[in-house]
Amino acid sequence: MPITFLLDTGASVSLVPDTLIDELGVREGSFFEHEFYGVVEREECKVTAMIAQVIAKLEDRDGNQSPEFSILVAFTSVRPAYPLLGMKDCLERFLITMDFQAGHVILEWGENRNR
Repeated sequence: MPITFLLDTGASVSLVPDTLIDELGVREGSFFEHEFYGVVEREECKVTAMIAQVIAKLEDRDGNQSPEFSILVAFTSVRPAYPLLGMKDCLERFLITMDFQAGHVILEWGENRNR
């Protein structure tokens, strides 16, 4: 099931609304609870999430796809405008090139990189 994400290089893990748990195939009992804080570690900044491994594949607007890979996801009742694609188990697998002038972000998967 395709889901549009925002790329968040400041997010430790990917953040997804908990309404998508069933659609992403996460089984009951396969996750654990964890509390996250933003920049400020105060009670009002706390986000409680259910953490689980999910099989993911990234696809761009042109239909180019990454291989499937396992990603750590934090499911939460917090409703961001879009789910956030974070670093842990996901973005850290890619070479990320940001071209702000052209308005492009390029993610290059593992062995597809030209060095």
